[in-house]
Parts: sequence; C-alpha cells; structure tokens
Amino acid sequence: MKIAFRTSGGRGEYELAGSQGTTSSTELANYAIDFQVSPNILVSGKCVLQIKNGKPRIRLNKGDDDSTHAYRWLSALLLLRKPSRVRADDEYLVARGSAPAKYQIYSIQVDVVSSASSICLLRPTIIEIHEGQSSKFISVPDRIGRIQYILENAENLPDSIQSVLSDFGKALVLPEGHKNLEELRNKVYISLANYDTSYQGSLDALPILENILFSKGIAIEEYEPKLQPIVLAEDDKRTAIEIRSDYLRSWRFVAERGYQGRKFSKSILDAYDNRCLISGVRLSKTSMNTIPGVDAAHILPWAKFDLNTVPNGLCLTKTYHWAFDSGIIRIEFDPSMNSYITIMDNLAKQAMIDARCDLSLFEPHLGVIPISRLPQQESLWPSPVFLKELNKLLIG
Repeated sequence: MKIAFRTSGGRGEYELAGSQGTTSSTELANYAIDFQVSPNILVSGKCVLQIKNGKPRIRLNKGDDDSTHAYRWLSALLLLRKPSRVRADDEYLVARGSAPAKYQIYSIQVDVVSSASSICLLRPTIIEIHEGQSSKFISVPDRIGRIQYILENAENLPDSIQSVLSDFGKALVLPEGHKNLEELRNKVYISLANYDTSYQGSLDALPILENILFSKGIAIEEYEPKLQPIVLAEDDKRTAIEIRSDYLRSWRFVAERGYQGRKFSKSILDAYDNRCLISGVRLSKTSMNTIPGVDAAHILPWAKFDLNTVPNGLCLTKTYHWAFDSGIIRIEFDPSMNSYITIMDNLAKQAMIDARCDLSLFEPHLGVIPISRLPQQESLWPSPVFLKELNKLLIG
C-alpha cells in the first residue's frame, strides 16, 4: 500500500491506495490512522480514512490545530527540509537569499501492521521524492539509522547545533505533536545556517551534520545505500511473513554497516570464541584465511540504547545467520531452566519442505543449547528481553 498524492484540483489530495495481501485500502474506511516509524517511534496520525468519490482519502481530525499530513511531519522526523504539497516541477522558493528547488513527497510506501478497534497502524518504509524533473526513493530505516548515529555523537558537534539536536532527539523518542516536530526540524536548519552561512538554504541537513562530525574525527560510513530500497507496487502481494522478513532485513542492513558494525562483530566473535551458538562449530581465522567462518548477528537491529552490545548479538555460522535473519530458526529463553532453546516452528518447517530445502542440517541442533556455547560471562549472554521482542515480531 502507499499513501499517494493524487491531483484533484487545488493542491491535490493524499489517499491510501492499493492493497496488502487480501486487505484493500477501502476496507479500512473510517479507521483512525497511527504510524510506527520504527519499533521505537510511534506517532499519532491524527487523521482518519474516509471514502470520497469512491477513493479512500486521508482526512485530518477536525478541531485539532496540531494535526498535519504525514508528508509534513514525517519529513521533519527524518530531518528533511519542509516539502511542498503542490507538484514539484521547476519552481523555486527563496530561503535566506538562496533558491533550493521545491520538492514533493509524492508517495509513502507503508505496511499495515495491524487494524483493530477502528485503528489502523501503518509502518512507513520508503518515501518517494519528486524534485524538479527527477525522483528518488529514501529508505525510512536507513534514514533513522543515520539520524540515531548523529544523535549518539552529538557531543562532538558545535554547542549551538548540539543544543537543538538534543531537543530534536527527545522529540524523536516521544513525539509530542506534529507541529512541534516541524519547529524542531526548522531549528536544526537555522542552527546550521548560523554556524556556517554556506549552509543557508541547504537541501538536506543530514549529510552536512555527517560532514561536520567527520571533520571532528568521528568515523562516518559512506551512506550511498548498498542495499536498494524494495520499491513495491500499490498492490502488495507479499505474505505477512515476507513483510516482516523484509522489514527486519532493512534494519539489519542499517545496523551491520560501518565502523560501529565492525566493532560489534569483533566483540561478538571474541565473546563466543568464534563458536556458533546453535551448531557449536568453531570457525576462527587460520593461517590459510583472514575471515572467520562465523558471523555476528544482531538480535534487535533497532535496539535504542544497546544496539552494538554483546547481549544484543549472537555468533552464528553463515548458514544459521541466514536462517536466523529469515525467521526460519528462532531462539527463545526459558527462565525456568535458565536455558536458551532453538526452535523451528511448523510454518517455517513447511516453508522449507515446500522449497525442497535440506532439513537434516538443522534438525540435530533444535532444542536446548548447551551452556558451554555461551560466553563465559553471564552478563554477555543473549538478552531474553530482546529475544522476546524479536520473536513477538516474527510470530506476529
């Protein structure tokens, strides 16, 4: 499904278009809409889906002076400059003596997370931007990951920028209002212009903030996305399992790249002594190779405070890393036994059988994981809280 811009006279309108599985957007008529921007960021949509001329249009709540359409508050939350609602052709706006091109958020690709009690929870995954005659797609998880890294290193920024980013970071965790997000985004852009006049009218604050951090000696990954956003048609034919898997995949990509990802990988492999938690196989570097045969896998790729800590990771062979990331293999913690258990549920097993996969590799390692495969320090064992949250998402 997509929140898509439709020309309908005047400035145009936004509608929820398409379908997901067997659910069409028209079936969500009269549902209030909220948004799960990330597993840690929930935003009240302050809007409702109404049918107008047979089309499911998005209408803001009457009498709520703080409500704005998703294209506006989402641009603020992602630290993009304020977009135009009208079509972005070759028009320009003037800002502080400069003339950045207008741009428009033309569509927002969304997953339907849930629809119950007349409330529909949507998860924005990709935004489509039109600027002049060009267009591009931006991954929401990718953008959030970059913003979180900047906030974690904000103490290295000039005081004037650091101050407004601190306020923005607090609002990111607990968004209090649409217009508050926009105001805080505007303050970030103003602080950049005050810091360096060459940033006046800047098109995007994010690469500027990254460049400032880089100039202060902070490692910054090249953010040309190596994993292209999965752009879908309005009618989404994926199964619920595929939707959850794609969502996890996008966040894992964000978590694993760059300097912090490499540092995390070394910490995990050291803690587990290069031994796969599930199979028990030890595959370290040798004189014949410089790359170990095991990987560091994040449990929760979006953990807010403990993203790159050992309790949020597992050491797995590449095959089991694939199976874990795909949800084919799950790991649960049993507090009564203080033990971890490897599980392949019936749905995953049937999917493997249907694809003619070899189950003999997995079946011997299902069940209780021997304690000898865990890190020596119990404080470094996989977090039961993180495992529970991951399994909740995978099971649905």
